[in-house]
Amino acid sequence: MIFNTDFGMYTEQGNVMVARISTAAVKLAQLDGAESAWEFAYRALEKLSGAESFDEALDTIVLQNVFSEVASCSPTPISFEIKVK
Repeated sequence: MIFNTDFGMYTEQGNVMVARISTAAVKLAQLDGAESAWEFAYRALEKLSGAESFDEALDTIVLQNVFSEVASCSPTPISFEIKVK
C-alpha cells in the first residue's frame, strides 16, 4: 500500500512513475523482504532517471521517499545503502 503520492519528482507524471515503482517494491517486500525490494526499487529508479524528463529520479528526496515506503514493510531496520553485485 502506497502512503505517499508526492515522491519529489518535478512533474505529476514523474510522481506517477515513481509511485508505480514504489507499489511494486512494497509488494515485493511482502514476498521477498524489504532489502531485496529496496534493491529492486533503486535499480528501477536508476533506469527511470535515464529516461528523458525523469533525471531527478535519483535525487535524494525521491530515494528517501521510496525507501520510507519500502522500509515501512520491514519488521526490522534495513540499510539505505545499495550493495553492488
